[in-house]
Amino acid sequence: MAGNSHYFIGVPIDGSILDSLIHAQNQLKENEQVAFKSWTHPSDMHITLKFLGPAADNTIERLINNLQQINQLESFSLTIGGTGFFGNPQSPRVVWAGVHKTSPLLTLQKSVEKVCEDTGFSAEQRPYRPHITLAKKWSGEQTTGELMGDEPPEQNMAITKFQLYQIHPSQTPKYEVIKEFKLK
Repeated sequence: MAGNSHYFIGVPIDGSILDSLIHAQNQLKENEQVAFKSWTHPSDMHITLKFLGPAADNTIERLINNLQQINQLESFSLTIGGTGFFGNPQSPRVVWAGVHKTSPLLTLQKSVEKVCEDTGFSAEQRPYRPHITLAKKWSGEQTTGELMGDEPPEQNMAITKFQLYQIHPSQTPKYEVIKEFKLK
């Protein structure tokens, strides 16, 4: 860990869901009207539970200790599928794969949020919108065409853990797992 690095907490994506997302991302890359500066590396695909921003090592150590209490939550299943975007449809800031909001996911996210607030991190003011980022930072002209080809199929994914990540903006992949937390 490095002092004042940026961190977040998220759920990793793997297996057949990751394969489907890579396929959807590759279709997006093949569309000549699509121009993003940043494509999410497959190893970096995740569902964000809480963005933390910069934090000192001692704060991260306290957070790790405090997050241990969440391991009392049960594992659950989540449906991933569909795509969407944030921002202007002709030049979106982010293209994402959808994550169905379920009660267990919201319970996990709210539990993480509370632990983070109790550790001294700022409360999130925006509503929680779970998603998996495929690309971001539009860099081309505005498009009038369809961005996506075939939507990734809806698939269920077992959520058995969440992870604390450190962000390394100049590396690929950008996210390093600092600590993993298993659910029951």
